[in-house]
Amino acid sequence: MKKTLFIGLFSIALAGGVLTSCSNDDDSSVVSPITQTKTYADASGLTLTYSGAPMLGKQVVFTPDANDITKATLTLSGAQTTSPLSDNASGLATAGVIPGEGSTTIDVDLTIKNDTVTFAGEENRGGYTLKYQGSATDASLNLALNVTFVETAWTNTSWQLLPASESSFSGDPMQPIHVVWDADPFDFMGSPNEIQSLITLVISMTQIEGNTIPKMLCEVLKKVTFLSDGNVQAEYKDSLNATEWKTSPLNLATYTVPEPNKIRLFLNPAQIAATASGKSRAGMTDVLSQLMAAVTPMLSEGILITLEKDEEGVLKAYLDTETLLPILKIVAPLFEDEAAVEQILSMLKAQAGEMAGVVDVFLKPILVAMPQIIGSTETIQIGIKMQAAQ
Repeated sequence: MKKTLFIGLFSIALAGGVLTSCSNDDDSSVVSPITQTKTYADASGLTLTYSGAPMLGKQVVFTPDANDITKATLTLSGAQTTSPLSDNASGLATAGVIPGEGSTTIDVDLTIKNDTVTFAGEENRGGYTLKYQGSATDASLNLALNVTFVETAWTNTSWQLLPASESSFSGDPMQPIHVVWDADPFDFMGSPNEIQSLITLVISMTQIEGNTIPKMLCEVLKKVTFLSDGNVQAEYKDSLNATEWKTSPLNLATYTVPEPNKIRLFLNPAQIAATASGKSRAGMTDVLSQLMAAVTPMLSEGILITLEKDEEGVLKAYLDTETLLPILKIVAPLFEDEAAVEQILSMLKAQAGEMAGVVDVFLKPILVAMPQIIGSTETIQIGIKMQAAQ
């Protein structure tokens, strides 16, 4: 009896020791493949998708928990980019991954297997629901995000341009373009004139390849849709001669709704550059680079657009005085530079085709007067008019 009891106790003790030993061996054999903070970007191992589509121009910082190898923090943000107006400027901040957030942190629980960690989860963050799934090694990180924002009046709505007038002399000759410019009159060919009336005349009467500017716009832009994940999509044509409408890829432009009648639009320079790869860029780098002081913050902070819908359902989407006037004031000295004005005129002539002959006569006085016009501007709105898509 004693011998049997001894053998039983010995067996239990031995089993406990073996189990403990195996458990210790298992714990000591699990080593995180990512032991220090790593930054992943397009050129350093990051594959990021948003709503199932690639999202470029972003970065993810993976920070392992110092006290628990099964936990880590992901920090999502926009990667710095080179200037879209110059090949030399660098270090420009861009918008974050989640529309409206410069930086987003996600605390993740890790499953470790060999040289890879995996993670997945879902969070309700008040303004939106976030689903994520991913994996990482020391050299690469794959992250798939799906976001659904709280519904607003604009969520999942589609808008199409109002049709251009058949004649420049009937209806609204500017439709679907919306321009309001309230400034003091200036001398134009010996007589006082207002910029509002001259802009209307230029836009409605100028023809390129047989089309007025409003008609050209209607020929290349069909519809704009505000998706529930914060994406803005457009149906468009590549050119006036194209026969098929295309749908823009996801993640070129996203939006938030800071106020009921405003959206903030975020452009993704890296995504736009990838989509437009191989297409030529206008040769006005010297002129356009002077806009950078005003335009650069918009890469990270977004562009504020006012949405104004009337009783007939017509929606005006426009940049207002708050956005446009600071930019105009920065570029005003540009129009005092005769060489810069000539460069602008050369570009306009190249685009005007048969109308090139009137550029010097008609547009040069306006460009020269721009500093005076901008200095007296009280209200300016530039945008488009749309209606609910059928």
